Amino acid sequence: MDIKYQFRNLEQVKNIAKKSPGIFEKNMILAAKVATRDVQKTARAKHFFRSRTGHLEMAIETEVEAADQGVVGVVFINDNVAPYGKFVHTGTGPHWIRPKKKKALRWATAIATKGGTQISKRMYQNLRKEGYQNKNVSFAFAKGVWHPGTVPDPFLYDAATYSQKNINDIFNRYADRASLEVSR
Repeated sequence: MDIKYQFRNLEQVKNIAKKSPGIFEKNMILAAKVATRDVQKTARAKHFFRSRTGHLEMAIETEVEAADQGVVGVVFINDNVAPYGKFVHTGTGPHWIRPKKKKALRWATAIATKGGTQISKRMYQNLRKEGYQNKNVSFAFAKGVWHPGTVPDPFLYDAATYSQKNINDIFNRYADRASLEVSR
């Protein structure tokens, strides 16, 4: 998703860029850094997925560089930190889940005495310590299961859209700052 910004006084900005391209580029790089950090902070705070470890929030990173066509700022999900991030962001279609190394899948389930509730992580860890002797839990086995898919949570796009007005203000503020630096 590309975000375009508009300067309040385009002619003044063009003159500053011609008079002192170094000062102008320095200020636009700073503006891009502030704008990408703003989108990053919004994306980390406003999302619909359930965070269990915080890895996906920490995987939202920024990068700013000066290119031939201007300053480019990017907000992205670092796959090395959270390789599942793209699936949360774009969702998944329906698919089969099959075992990779074993003959069947296995998972802990609650039996009728527990009221059909899900097994908590702590209860499952206790089961492993007890050697699975707990009477309130049984296990289900299957050669594969059909997963209906996951709903996308485009939190990066949402954060960029949410921050659009603020991004314009940031770039205008840094353009004014460049104007002051050139006029000194």
